[in-house]
Amino acid sequence: MTEWLRRLSRPIGELVQRTAVTGSEAEPLFGLLARMREAGEAAALITDRDGRIAGMLTAEDLIERALFTLEPDRPVAAVLRRVPALHDQSRIYQALAEMWRQRRNCLPVADAIGRPVGLIRFEALFESAFASLLGQLDSVVPSGSAPLSADTKMAQASLARALLAAGEPAMDVIALINALNDDITAEVLRRAVTAMAEAGWGEPPVPFAALVMGSAGRGESLLSPDQDNGFILADHADSEHESVDRFFIALAQRFTRGLEQAGFPLCAGDVMATNPLWRKTLAQWQTQVTGWVRSRGNQEIMFTDIFFDFRAISDSLELAPALRRHVTAATRDNLPFLAQISWLQHDRTSSVDLFGQLIAKDGPEKDAIDLKLRGTKPLVEIVRLLALKNGVEATGTPARLAALVEASVLASEDAASLRDDVTFLLDLLLRHQIDRISAWRSPDNCVKPESLDRLERVRLVQVCRAIDRWRQRLVADYFPGLA
Repeated sequence: MTEWLRRLSRPIGELVQRTAVTGSEAEPLFGLLARMREAGEAAALITDRDGRIAGMLTAEDLIERALFTLEPDRPVAAVLRRVPALHDQSRIYQALAEMWRQRRNCLPVADAIGRPVGLIRFEALFESAFASLLGQLDSVVPSGSAPLSADTKMAQASLARALLAAGEPAMDVIALINALNDDITAEVLRRAVTAMAEAGWGEPPVPFAALVMGSAGRGESLLSPDQDNGFILADHADSEHESVDRFFIALAQRFTRGLEQAGFPLCAGDVMATNPLWRKTLAQWQTQVTGWVRSRGNQEIMFTDIFFDFRAISDSLELAPALRRHVTAATRDNLPFLAQISWLQHDRTSSVDLFGQLIAKDGPEKDAIDLKLRGTKPLVEIVRLLALKNGVEATGTPARLAALVEASVLASEDAASLRDDVTFLLDLLLRHQIDRISAWRSPDNCVKPESLDRLERVRLVQVCRAIDRWRQRLVADYFPGLA
């Protein structure tokens, strides 16, 4: 049982509000309303002539059934909504389910013979079940007014640790981390645009899209992503280029500095909107992509490796979908370009020696395996290659695999195997980064084999061998004319 289920299975007794206003269904409505007002309560327990729970009366009931229609001296029974009472040994999940069925945010609680005990409120149930999660979310969800700092980003490690400890799947935790990263990035951009306007620059002179690329574009970032971003600008007259570019240079500088302050380091490879290579009009982007695909040089292949997973976090004119369509058309069944990528994969060395032992040669002490460089990266590249060849526009690895199965490019068992391998590696990496952050060390991707248990080491060897097989299969199965 996960931690969340344990919390949801707790009895509600300690959460019951036992000082609730109570009244009789036979008493005048006016008297009960006066007591509710005096107590500052929006709900009251109502009993029958035997002192047992008859139902409850809420402010919503009064507005819906009594206001302007009933005299105040009419009995409470005239507007009473009869709802089933819970017991103080009812479990939190039972109370939440009943509230959902009744569309109410509080319910009466009775003892074993039906006498009133108090009210149970949704806020108390939710806080009890998810208090730690709410505290973590308060630290990581950007606020419209609160400053964004590296602490906001680094608090994600605590949230991820809590969710994993509660039994949440690693991929679901990673999806949440990436959603939070999107929120932070969008908020930084919004503040940058606002600051530009306040500084006298005015609004953006042409519509634009802000892109995230690489692992952020796939929604597969972990706890130490740097910046891989860019801008697509709407096409405009050449005579406007200088003024338009001046604005977006300034915006890119504010945007990337804001992200750095929020905990996203500047990209060491300068893959950022401050670089003209990653800040272009739609037409310029289309020309550049076509040039990369035709050139097929190692530098251009590296650019496509980063860029082809792009995704828009802000797009006022559907610019990103237009560029995605161009990328799809330029790469689909483009065997010379795709073969160059597959050969680069094929030539990489294995991470397992002839005796089935992991080859640890990464990290400062050359005793670790870089699970991103030697694990997730080649797997992601394999799936991307197949997606590009077959015109799949999705960027996330699971979505690409699903589309490839749907198109009968991959057998369902092959797709499941690739998905499981990526999930296993991302799980290891996420836990490794959490451990490093907990020890006040910077997160990285270099995992020492001895830090893994026996089953994890065996599984990692299997994944590395699967990568080797896929590298060989890419050319033999999917590009036979070039093998």
